Amino acid sequence: MTTLLDNRFVKVQLDEARNLLWLEWLPSTADMSEEDYKTILMQLADFVSEHQVKYWLGDTLHFTYVIVPALQEWTAKTFNTRLATTGLQKMALIIPRELIANLSVEQTTDDMEATDMGKFTVKYFDNTESAVQWLTP
Repeated sequence: MTTLLDNRFVKVQLDEARNLLWLEWLPSTADMSEEDYKTILMQLADFVSEHQVKYWLGDTLHFTYVIVPALQEWTAKTFNTRLATTGLQKMALIIPRELIANLSVEQTTDDMEATDMGKFTVKYFDNTESAVQWLTP
């Protein structure tokens, strides 16, 4: 695996053999700003496009940043529109245990599906093994 991004908020790796982008949000996301969030998401979309990623594994178990409704809307309209222009086929999200973060992540991805991009499938998991098994053929 190749590390594409490793900062205090997220670690992003690329498994080229499986066309898989693997990202792990870190507990320090509690200190993330809206601008940090937006910048990281757009970097992720760029990685998907540049590396022709087909599968996305997002480990959000330690994601503690609360995505407010306006940011959920930005994510659905800007980030997801960008992702829809890539070759992404499947997105697996490992859901966090914290209730508020969990709700904001679910609402954001529900907004993603509601935009009816029709380009990739999103599914939620509670463990990495099941997510990887579903993602990779």
